[in-house]
Amino acid sequence: MNSSDRQTTDQLLHCMQSKLELIQRLYELTCQQMECLETTEVEQLLSVLGQKQCVFDQLQELRNELEPMLAVNPDERLWSSEGRRQECRELVGKCGSRMQQILTMEEASLGRLSERKQLISDQLSSLASTARIDQAYRQQQVLDTGSGLDLSSE
Repeated sequence: MNSSDRQTTDQLLHCMQSKLELIQRLYELTCQQMECLETTEVEQLLSVLGQKQCVFDQLQELRNELEPMLAVNPDERLWSSEGRRQECRELVGKCGSRMQQILTMEEASLGRLSERKQLISDQLSSLASTARIDQAYRQQQVLDTGSGLDLSSE
């Protein structure tokens, strides 16, 4: 094995370790996002979403770095030891598993966000109806007091 091959697999292993760390951070932020949706803390939610975007950007940079290495057939890669190859396989599996958990959480978040949107829409409709009723009542009061008819018997 030449040193270039070993450097490439060492770099691949390092990138996969970094990827797992970023995915773990994304998982933690997704948990925070779900908490924000439950407590309706919009400012905190926006902060979490901004942090998630930074992690997505870092993952994209890492993907660009990994792309040439991933073009090589995994069975043709030359590793310094079978243990390092296995470690890389395990990292790939952990990344995939954690990403699946994140996707499931994101789907739940979208569902919760949709529920909140409907609730707010219903509340706004109710508020608008109440405002129309109040306005109609006030208009009727004006008509009743402003007619000038004396309905009292003398």
